[in-house]
Amino acid sequence: MLQPSPLVAPPPLGGIYYATTIGYTITMTTKPVVNFVIDPALLKRVDEYHHKHRFPTRSAAMKYLIAWALKQNPKPTAEDLAACQWDRKGAKS
Repeated sequence: MLQPSPLVAPPPLGGIYYATTIGYTITMTTKPVVNFVIDPALLKRVDEYHHKHRFPTRSAAMKYLIAWALKQNPKPTAEDLAACQWDRKGAKS
């Protein structure tokens, strides 16, 4: 099990550390880490948005876009939900 470096402050009371590997670096954080598969065309759109609006990182742009989209209070249709169905192996059904 990964142990935090003695140089890293302990997590908030009752908190836990999350670890993720970025390249060859293990990053410790008290925030949850989310990894997901994304269509290359959608990632290209995110990257173009990231550069056009000068976000410091792709992650910053994605967090902004997710927060903005959720503020819009979207109501997915049955067709939207059907397009998101995946089988247990991760392949689109």
